[in-house]
Amino acid sequence: MTGPIPLDINKGLDTVAKATDNLTTTNEEIQKEITQRHVTDMASTSWLSKNIRPIAFIFALVCQGALIGVALVYSWYGKEVDPWIVGQVGTLLTITTGFYFNSKKGEKIAFMNAEAFVARQNAEVKAKEIEVQLEKAREKTEIQRIKRMQKKLDRLTIKEKKQELKEK
Repeated sequence: MTGPIPLDINKGLDTVAKATDNLTTTNEEIQKEITQRHVTDMASTSWLSKNIRPIAFIFALVCQGALIGVALVYSWYGKEVDPWIVGQVGTLLTITTGFYFNSKKGEKIAFMNAEAFVARQNAEVKAKEIEVQLEKAREKTEIQRIKRMQKKLDRLTIKEKKQELKEK
């Protein structure tokens, strides 16, 4: 059999799309994974897992300080530190610092949001309780008003009956 090989382009595109989708992760998935990692770290009983972020931050600072020290020593002898190493250590410090402080800020924001949510829920419950109490008070005053009106009506009825008896 000779001739062109039939290609199903849609099937090929679907296969590529599925493979690409499996390889890529969305920002939401990444944030969810990081948050889950933080929760797991804090739930652990290990001292190291609870303090890994500050330790990594301090390590990055020490590496940066060592690089600065090495650069100073090299400069005394008229040599230069490889710019690639400077860039790598700088990137390490930037990422570690950003992760450390942003994750701390995220934890604080989440805690503040949780507190605000609880406060809002408590305020709504209080408002409903007050509303129920107000409704009960309204019902009570309405009942009292109806009773007063009933007494007045009874008195009027009694007066009318007495008048009728007098007239007869």
